[in-house]
Amino acid sequence: LGISAGYVMGLWTVFCILLFSKTWRVAWSRLFDRLYDKTYVQVAVVKAAMVRSFRGEAL
Repeated sequence: LGISAGYVMGLWTVFCILLFSKTWRVAWSRLFDRLYDKTYVQVAVVKAAMVRSFRGEAL
């Protein structure tokens, strides 16, 4: 019970900071945008490499 209550309180603290602080909210959004972009590029590169390898083309 104690661990779960601490987890919930910590999570709500982060959510409240993001809700009321514009600078933190903007920083959080930028972080997730960058992570999404990097992940998308990595997936596209791996997919292109796999397609090339299945066709028998060299890198």
